[in-house]
Amino acid sequence: MCCKPVKDDSKFATPSFLDPHIPCPIDLPEKDRPVFMAAISIQANYFLTGDITHLGEYYRKSVSGVKILRPRDYLNIRQATQEK
Repeated sequence: MCCKPVKDDSKFATPSFLDPHIPCPIDLPEKDRPVFMAAISIQANYFLTGDITHLGEYYRKSVSGVKILRPRDYLNIRQATQEK
């Protein structure tokens, strides 16, 4: 896993912090890495982004098990599966 759980006694979800020693599998600016690594760490199916500059070459591809899509592409997929 890419994150380390932190004990939290509150009634809300336990936050997790990413392990900064685990490298990002794609070249992203430092500010964008934590959110993408969080998607990987929770084994998300999809990562929705409009960031063509940094993630455009990865659209419709899976990176570490997370498929990168534009929001409209994801909605089109959802609509198509609901119509079946």
